[in-house]
Amino acid sequence: MNRIYRLVWNASKQLWQAVTELGRTRGKNAVRGVVNRSHKKQCARARVAGSKAGTASGRLRPLAGMLQLVFGASLAGTALGADLPTGGAIVAGAGSINQSGNALTVTQNTQNMAVTWDSFSVGAGHTVNFVQPSAQAAVLNRVMGADVSVIQGAINANGRVFLLNPNGVLFTSSAQVNVGSMVASTLNMSTQDFMNGNYRFEGTSSNAIVNQGNITAVGDGSGGGTVALIAAKVTNLGTLAAAKGNVLIGAGQRVQLDLGGPVKLEVEQAAIDALIEQGGAIKADGGLVYLTAKAAGNLAATVINHTGITQAQTLQTGEKGQIYLLADMQNDRINVGGTLDASAPSGGDGGFIETSAANVVALGDRKVTTLAVNGKTGTYLIDPNDFIIAASGGNMTGAQLGADLNLNDMLISTAGGTAGGNGDIFVNDAVTWNATTKFTLNAERNIAINADITAQNASGRLALQYGQGGAAAGNTATYTIQSGAKVNLQAGENFSTLLGEDGAVLNWTVITSLGSQGSTTGSDLQGINGNLSGRFVLGADIDARATSGWDSGAGFMPLGNFTTKFTGSFDGLGHVIDGLRINREAYYVGLFGYISGTSTVISNVGVTSANVTGTSYTGILAGMVVDSKVINVYSTGSVAGWERVGGLVGSAQTSSMGSIIGAYSRANLSTDSTSRYFGGLVGYTGGFSVSESFAAGAVYAPKANNVGGLVGHMTGTASISDSFALGSVRGGGIVGGLVGSSSGVINRSYASGTVPSAKAPIGGLVGSNSGVVNASYWNVDSTGRATSGGGTGLSTSQMQASGSFADWGISSSGADNTTWRIYEGLSAPLLRRFLTKVSIDGDLGAAPITKVYDGSSALTESQANLTWLKNGVAFDPDRTFLSGTLLELGGKDAGVQTLTLTQGYYASSPVGYDISYNITGQAQTATITPKALSVSGATVASKIYDGNTSATVSGGELVGLVDGESLTLAQVSAQFYSKNVGENYVTVSYTLADGSTGEGEASNYTLASQYITASITPRAVTVKADDKTKIRTEADPLLTWHLIEGSLVANETLTIPLTRNVGEAVGTYTIFAQSLNNSNYQVATQSGVLTIQPGASSNEIPSRAVSSNASSNELGTPGRNAIESATSNSFGNGLNNNVSFNGVGRQAAPSLPGTAGLNPIFVVSSGVSLPQAATEAAAGGANVNPNPLGNLGEREPQP
Repeated sequence: MNRIYRLVWNASKQLWQAVTELGRTRGKNAVRGVVNRSHKKQCARARVAGSKAGTASGRLRPLAGMLQLVFGASLAGTALGADLPTGGAIVAGAGSINQSGNALTVTQNTQNMAVTWDSFSVGAGHTVNFVQPSAQAAVLNRVMGADVSVIQGAINANGRVFLLNPNGVLFTSSAQVNVGSMVASTLNMSTQDFMNGNYRFEGTSSNAIVNQGNITAVGDGSGGGTVALIAAKVTNLGTLAAAKGNVLIGAGQRVQLDLGGPVKLEVEQAAIDALIEQGGAIKADGGLVYLTAKAAGNLAATVINHTGITQAQTLQTGEKGQIYLLADMQNDRINVGGTLDASAPSGGDGGFIETSAANVVALGDRKVTTLAVNGKTGTYLIDPNDFIIAASGGNMTGAQLGADLNLNDMLISTAGGTAGGNGDIFVNDAVTWNATTKFTLNAERNIAINADITAQNASGRLALQYGQGGAAAGNTATYTIQSGAKVNLQAGENFSTLLGEDGAVLNWTVITSLGSQGSTTGSDLQGINGNLSGRFVLGADIDARATSGWDSGAGFMPLGNFTTKFTGSFDGLGHVIDGLRINREAYYVGLFGYISGTSTVISNVGVTSANVTGTSYTGILAGMVVDSKVINVYSTGSVAGWERVGGLVGSAQTSSMGSIIGAYSRANLSTDSTSRYFGGLVGYTGGFSVSESFAAGAVYAPKANNVGGLVGHMTGTASISDSFALGSVRGGGIVGGLVGSSSGVINRSYASGTVPSAKAPIGGLVGSNSGVVNASYWNVDSTGRATSGGGTGLSTSQMQASGSFADWGISSSGADNTTWRIYEGLSAPLLRRFLTKVSIDGDLGAAPITKVYDGSSALTESQANLTWLKNGVAFDPDRTFLSGTLLELGGKDAGVQTLTLTQGYYASSPVGYDISYNITGQAQTATITPKALSVSGATVASKIYDGNTSATVSGGELVGLVDGESLTLAQVSAQFYSKNVGENYVTVSYTLADGSTGEGEASNYTLASQYITASITPRAVTVKADDKTKIRTEADPLLTWHLIEGSLVANETLTIPLTRNVGEAVGTYTIFAQSLNNSNYQVATQSGVLTIQPGASSNEIPSRAVSSNASSNELGTPGRNAIESATSNSFGNGLNNNVSFNGVGRQAAPSLPGTAGLNPIFVVSSGVSLPQAATEAAAGGANVNPNPLGNLGEREPQP
């Protein structure tokens, strides 16, 4: 029976699978495969042809449906293969073809042999065997028909097998290929080239090679085989393996393969839509994995998409693995995800990995490793055009790079191309790693470090190689460290630089500590004096405050002096030296005393909060600089001296090329010297150039001459360009806002600090000038000077207008890269090099705008759905750098307010932000919501249980009021959560009232209820059990109690269980009261007494008698005589008489003979006993019972 198949997507296995045409299809995009009538007819014809050709079973297995999406339109209506190859013919070389059952055997008798086939497919359960003379023997299998080669079964060979099919090749998930080497391609190769060993593939086929199965190349059995897949599109979802061998995938239109000696694969001509998808597994331990593609056209395209696992680990025998993902350097892109593994887990050194293209992008779920457990870790090379490390929008994040550095030596190397890049590297996201690895940035042009780089391991190293696109001589490439960014390294030899492709590598000593007084170690800051020709970098900030106690108050010993000058180089790598103290009566005083040499550079360091005092040649950074460069440095603090004193450098002189570039000082200079040459940045410069620099500290030298806000005196070929001074300048004579005296050149510079009166000459820009002043200005309003020795005076408004500086190359846009930036109408010109590029982005109409009442009508950006971005990452700006307002509301009070963008927006300080605005949308209003207040210090008094929840509050003050506002608490109420005893929380509610006029409105605030813990304690009472009496033979009376101390809450009762001692004999028994189940009361108890009296007999009167006095009875109630009837057989007259009482215990009708005039209750004769008071009655008389039984209570009569 013939079987027809199509390709469907198996979601559970995440791969395409061949299934019967009757199977249900659900592709990745729910595309349904359809077989049309024409296709069915051609399938039928193909089946007949297959039968005539004498194939193993005459059964064809064409794929349809989804295969057309993978292999192209050439599949339409065609049969796509049989269970075994058909129509085989040997066209070159010698051999034979034989079939037996489900197996086809091709025997090769010559070193090379070429075979043509009508179709070449292998069905499931079928096998094709190639028997070859050696592992180097090669057989070419060329498909002449229109069928895709579908390999579902097995291919075995001991040599090299080539399969060429322009229609496409599919190895399904059941495919098992075990060969010496395997080469599959949809491109063409001439038979002659093949026979000559010239493996040159070319053609226009756009059909694909797809592997879902297992292809293994074993070479000669011990390794060294090759798997090569060559087509315009190649997808691997299965497994490709070649231990000690090679796995090669090439995507292009013309490809050269070399299997002799070192294996090579080169895409010589690009293909339209060339693509390699590696989502499966590739394993070539001890060997080579080489994926290369080239897409035709000028548009950027992704040509390698790596999401699978590619492994080429080092073998135990030492053979290292190599992995290459290479694409064109003009426009192509590589996505690097999944795993690239050239590690050495079992010994030896790690291998090598390279991912190179015009654009290399690291995907989030990736791992790249060349880590060696016991040897030297290998290298991961990324070779793009430009490379951007950024939190978003770049080639990779800082976190990804840090992870890579923990597993590899990293080399990022850029090469200029035509994709719009310049070969620059930008570090815009912080990079941190903790391994003994090396991080090398190799840039064709510049390296810009705009975020921190941190090596936490003591052996972590950084190499900056820049200007690699040209020779070192005359190379203007640089590496820069943006203000605020730092390179953090551990102490030691962990930093190097290289300028130019033919330059020498310079190794630097990393310093991370101050050292001790007098140190000459060469490994700490003070110890540099022990190696004044060395190269040093700071790997950390230095706290120099301890120097105030050194050398009896003289402090830090300057690095270098007139005799032994500092001739090395020093790079702070963005770090600061804080709290430096020097107080020496000497020349050449500063961090560096004397710097000299045309190759000497001091760069990227700040000396902050310094206090430096010397005599002549004194500056916070350096006392004297000769023929050297000072780049990207600054100082703050104070400085004093007698002559040639500057906030940064005391004196700078050169006979050739000395320069100060990108420097500033905010230090204050103060002296009572009567000498000369005092400047906010430099005291004296002879021949030095000062560019893109400024001074903002005050210069106070009221007795001295040649005093300037930036430079005191400049002479010879000295020049100042693109610089400014902001601080006040007071001198004795020859005073200028920018320069005191000049015979040099001043270009594009200005001054705006106050210049008080002094001896002439005095000027707003220059005091005395015999040189040249071009396009330079002073602010006549702020300086107070109407004249100057040179330059042009402008008003404040003119100083804030870009039109006043048209010849400066100035811009009011943050998007530009001019030297100068001006905030139109808000600031004078600022130097961009001291400004961090940021932007404010967002859509004002994206969501309702709200803010909490703060007493102002201003609105922050975050409140208006806007975001500050730096290097593409959100951040909170330092608002001390900002002036002006971006957003303004129509009022400050809670409620809906109108919203407007302010006219001028923000301005920045000289060291601040270069702001761009990317604001869209419109919003007409914003809502101010009331501010929530709280109460501090309120207390609630605990109380004794009183049956209610009321509480008493005291103290408390409002917290959270806007400064300057006050409110009052108009009403306070408090309630316990529960009325019952225990610790409990109290809800305290407040009502706010306006403060004094203009001092706060209650409507702008809310005050929620407050919860305070307090206690309700039990209520104290004392109860006593009542005393009781009974006759022995009767039941116990009802036991009762009464309250003797304290009181109960109204309508409440207590449960007091009463018990007595056990016994029924005549006598007394204690009655106990217990205080159970009365949680709200603290109950104290007192006991009572139960008295048991003798019981009645035939001659006894019951012991239930009362006093004969009608006004007093056993109940203590007048008018009651007895509570029960009593019978006696002997009264005083010897008669049997009865005394009966009514039902309530009162005497009914006393008739006792011989007792006239008496009203007896008890009359007893001899022989009758009464408890505790038995008496005998004489004739005509009676004894009265004194009620010994106590209060028995009212009882019903007994029968």
